[in-house]
Amino acid sequence: MKKIRDAELFCKQAESFTNSFLSHFTDTVKLIELVNDEEDDSKFDNLIFSAKYIRGLIRVLKSAPSNPEVKNINQIKADLSREIQKIQVSLESLLSNAGKDLQSYFREKYLRLEPSAFSNFNLLLEDLEKIKLYKNSLKRENSE
Repeated sequence: MKKIRDAELFCKQAESFTNSFLSHFTDTVKLIELVNDEEDDSKFDNLIFSAKYIRGLIRVLKSAPSNPEVKNINQIKADLSREIQKIQVSLESLLSNAGKDLQSYFREKYLRLEPSAFSNFNLLLEDLEKIKLYKNSLKRENSE
C-alpha cells in the first residue's frame, strides 16, 4: 500500500466515496497511522481484504435462508470462523509495534470475547471494508 500522507483525510474521502460514515473513524485512522509506520505495508492490504471478505461471508449467511442458491452453509460458517481468527491475528500483529496503551485499548474494545467487543469488531470490519472499496476505486482511477 502506498503510504497515506493524511490518514484522517483519507478516511473522510472514504466516507464520501461510500456515502456513509465510518463507525470507528478515529480507530480506523489510528490503524492507518500504524501501517504508515510499518516497513511491511502489505499487512494493511491483507487486513482490509480480509475485512471485505468477512463482511461478504456475513451477507451470504444472512441471506442464506431465503436464497436457494446457497448450498453449503456449514462451509461458509467454517470459512467465516477461519477468517475471523486470521484477521484477529493480523490486528494483533499490526498492534505489536504500537504503544502498550493503544494495544490495550484495541484489545479491550475489539478483541475481547464479549458481545460488546464483537459488536465493535463487526463495525470496525465494516469500516475497513469501506476503506478497501475506496482503495479499489483509487486503483481503478490510477490504472485508466
